[in-house]
Amino acid sequence: MTRMNNIPALEDRGQGVPGLIPFWDLCNHANGRVSEQRSAPACLQVEAAVARCLRTTCRRKAGSVCYASRDFEAGEQFFIFYGVRPNAEFLLHNGFVYRDNEHDAVAVRLGVSRGDALHQRRCRLLERLGVPASGVFYLHREGAPIDASLLAFLRVFNMDADALDQWLLADNVSELGSDECPGLPDGLETTAWRFLHTRLGLLLRLYPGPAADDRRLLAEPGALTPRARLAVTLRLGEKEILERALLYADQRMA
Repeated sequence: MTRMNNIPALEDRGQGVPGLIPFWDLCNHANGRVSEQRSAPACLQVEAAVARCLRTTCRRKAGSVCYASRDFEAGEQFFIFYGVRPNAEFLLHNGFVYRDNEHDAVAVRLGVSRGDALHQRRCRLLERLGVPASGVFYLHREGAPIDASLLAFLRVFNMDADALDQWLLADNVSELGSDECPGLPDGLETTAWRFLHTRLGLLLRLYPGPAADDRRLLAEPGALTPRARLAVTLRLGEKEILERALLYADQRMA
């Protein structure tokens, strides 16, 4: 499963089939960008830098073509980018944790209660925004920890009836996801960020011990088995993301 790829089917060009791509399957992950193109496989091969390293001939046929994201020296390990995934997914599906993962994130499940008297109005406004009324949102390691969809959800979730009615009729509804959103009721920003701050604090307290304890464990030779090291590395990264998001919420409330 960790090496399986969805490859365009030869029989039905619109469908994909699971398969292995020799050699390319063995490349390790590093930060970068997706630089692969696939077409229906008359044959499967890796092109560009990989082929130059192998000193093989690249025949331009249908298949899988992987372009190097940077120059690689002879004998140097060739890395590819596995995609925009948090470390929790890398551990689950690929069996590793990438400590420098610039796309690492923590999933937070939020939703509008059906028992909320303003449930329908909140859902209508969120639908206009293209934001789920109930689902998973992400706190990010890099850049702003709170993205536009989560920010819009927080504002809508904490609006009163008058504010919901006003924004349901507004033409600039997309601005609810922007940092500087004009026309918000007094106090709504503070209420929204306080709600998130409380939720993140509760999530952080579910983890055993502070982040400093995990750092000490990882720094101590022989203290952890390889599997335990992966788990603690994942846990430390998630704690750091939550702490960063808490600090960001503090700053926004201030």
